[in-house]
Amino acid sequence: MLVMTQADLGLADAYINGDFSFVDKNEGLLNFFLVLIANRDINASNTKLKKT
Repeated sequence: MLVMTQADLGLADAYINGDFSFVDKNEGLLNFFLVLIANRDINASNTKLKKT
């Protein structure tokens, strides 16, 4: 619920509070952020295609 209502800060609070965790303790958080970045880049390129 925090993530939906408070976006980035909600995600950080939820992670710090232990509301979710990653199977890969070493690189799980890094991989999560890489997925978010990849999705952002895909959404940006889709937006550019729709404008042309």
